Amino acid sequence: MLLYSPMWLFIVPGLCLFLSGLIGFTLLVPAPLRIGGVTFDLSTLLVFAAAILIGFQMLGYGLFVKAYAVHSGLLPHQDR
Repeated sequence: MLLYSPMWLFIVPGLCLFLSGLIGFTLLVPAPLRIGGVTFDLSTLLVFAAAILIGFQMLGYGLFVKAYAVHSGLLPHQDR
């Protein structure tokens, strides 16, 4: 069942996770960020780094699953 919808199951969430992790990571690399009484520092930077890694893995896995599903004949071939 996971082969029939790799776009919405793996690719879109992986891309969102990767991009949000990348944005947060680039904001925290220069210096800690303070918003109100909350300081985002090294622990938050590690969470964003993990989000980048997990998002990239989900994106790659989703592309692999989509290629496999097209090759197996479960999904129609697209010219893109």
